[in-house]
Amino acid sequence: MNRQAATVIHTAMVAGVVMIVVMFAVVRQVSQPEPLTALLWVLRLIALANVVGVMVLARIFRSQLGRLETADNEDAWWRANSIPVLVVWALAEGAAFLGAVFWLLTGDMLILVGVSAVSLMVLVANRPAALAERD
Repeated sequence: MNRQAATVIHTAMVAGVVMIVVMFAVVRQVSQPEPLTALLWVLRLIALANVVGVMVLARIFRSQLGRLETADNEDAWWRANSIPVLVVWALAEGAAFLGAVFWLLTGDMLILVGVSAVSLMVLVANRPAALAERD
């Protein structure tokens, strides 16, 4: 994988999160489902554990990334670090989807903002340009 491929994959993941949240908003608006309030606190705790786990695991995997010394070996850097990078992105994307599903079920904006928005921020903070140019 090179930086261009990483950028395409990352952009697709971010766009997927945004599209699923928009689609769920439309579904909630059109169908006006009955909120699942009986399990609200359980789902909030699961969501909180999920987002904390994503933040911790993203930090751990990001710490495993090698340092890019010169622009000449950027493709080699991406090949060597593609697995931890993809794991960080997948963790953040999965957590954002989970938050969106929990919001669809409960209508709880705290879950949507607390999980989906934070996970999307983790995804954006770990964009290809930021990973390759980090200290």
